[in-house]
Amino acid sequence: MWKKNIRKDKRRRGESYIGAKNITKAARPLLPPPCFVKPNHKCIAFVKEENRQEIYNQFRKLPSLDDQRVFVINHVEQRFKSRVTRNIENSRRSFTYEYTFTVDGQKIKVCREFFMATLNVTDSFIRTACQKRSSNGVIRGDLRGKHAPFNKLSKTEIRMIN
Repeated sequence: MWKKNIRKDKRRRGESYIGAKNITKAARPLLPPPCFVKPNHKCIAFVKEENRQEIYNQFRKLPSLDDQRVFVINHVEQRFKSRVTRNIENSRRSFTYEYTFTVDGQKIKVCREFFMATLNVTDSFIRTACQKRSSNGVIRGDLRGKHAPFNKLSKTEIRMIN
């Protein structure tokens, strides 16, 4: 396996790895729950620490980045915003996101910070996954490296040269 693929695999699994510029990147372990700071959120009461660890391990064991995005899409529900403010024209926000985890077969609603800390992902990862969701709920694949080279000659051009 090439170094590049090993590096990508370790990054996806949340392990420490050496970056392309020979800089060691730290591991991404399970973060402590952020809901201790906010008394109105009771996410930690509904999702126990063992369940969080199990969810984290399940997420990190997924074989590809696309599978991790599908996991996020299955646990983030996108709804139209419920309240309309006075200044409708200037509002850029059109959706509200609801974050859930499946624990013992039940979907449990959690706050955004708890969701991000449990999976140890950034907000941009969640937004990207939601943007790649198509209208029927299927994620669009990663298109990097799928195009034909711009300088590739066709077979007829090669025959003309020879």
